[in-house]
Amino acid sequence: MGPFARIGRLFFAGVGAIALLVGLSVGNPKPLPAQPGADPLLREDWRADEAELARGLAAGISERVEQPRDSFRIADSAGRPFDLDENGRLSFDPWEGGWRPVVPATADAPLYPAEAESLYAAGLKDEALLLYKALRAMVRETPRPPAALRAAAAVATRRINRMAARDSAFGRADNATDPFVFFQSPAGEADEPGATYIISEKYNWRIILSGAWRFKRSPAAVHLKQGDFYWTMASDFSLAAARRTSLRDYMLYRDRLRGLSRQRKALLSYRRAELELDQDCPAAVRCGAFASELRDRRGPYYFREVYFLGRQGGLYLELRLPPGGEAQADQLLRETLASIRLPSDL
Repeated sequence: MGPFARIGRLFFAGVGAIALLVGLSVGNPKPLPAQPGADPLLREDWRADEAELARGLAAGISERVEQPRDSFRIADSAGRPFDLDENGRLSFDPWEGGWRPVVPATADAPLYPAEAESLYAAGLKDEALLLYKALRAMVRETPRPPAALRAAAAVATRRINRMAARDSAFGRADNATDPFVFFQSPAGEADEPGATYIISEKYNWRIILSGAWRFKRSPAAVHLKQGDFYWTMASDFSLAAARRTSLRDYMLYRDRLRGLSRQRKALLSYRRAELELDQDCPAAVRCGAFASELRDRRGPYYFREVYFLGRQGGLYLELRLPPGGEAQADQLLRETLASIRLPSDL
């Protein structure tokens, strides 16, 4: 008996899996009693969410099942455990084994609604919102998205709308989780590296990096690491940045945010040389790329910097590279600049 049939046996004895997964969304079943102490925001209309997920869940789970039992333990690409119980409901315990955030991957999309729901219930609302945003973006950025991904994204959209309508802190969380990232898993070719997407829904820009990158957020920027290469990305749409009238003024503005005053630049022997860009700047946007270097007691540091400045604000990219990594850094820079999608009204 194959894993798909075993999932059907797990849901209800004697009924095929496909018939039941679709059947969850029809009829008028009696609502289950609410769990004591559960957040009303999470338990409301959960059956509709689960029915939406069920229609696409089989494709994402059947390959992971090993043998029939009362519940299944499923692991995502990062090895984190999820449970599928005898009623066909996915659950995730963020405190089991020490929860850690990961860059969401399209291959694990069917699992993320359960993780996000549990994170929200545990008070980690920003982390839940990051997952929901990533699911919606995965569908937009994936050609011919599979049913499991479409179903998970539909659930994510409904839950985001519910959070926006009922959570008074949603505006703060929405700002705190922009930009966000996800990993586009390889389509199946062994030599495909996949791609990491960095997306700002608030300011409508997108950057794609080849391969998988580790991600870290700070209050002023996002940071990504792959080997010895580090990206820092920050968008400046505050009033102070938008009022800048020249690219040089914007560069000085970013320098001040990084603590690089004129005196400190001299102390660190900071140097900046302009690079030729392979791509033209978008219409009405000024841009520039630079090779930079500074030195302190621990040795030299090498960077590539890119600035975009429009009427409404700017976008800053910084790539830190190891000594001797200039050629690889320039290739990374060319690929990244070719992938950038900027808003038309930047």
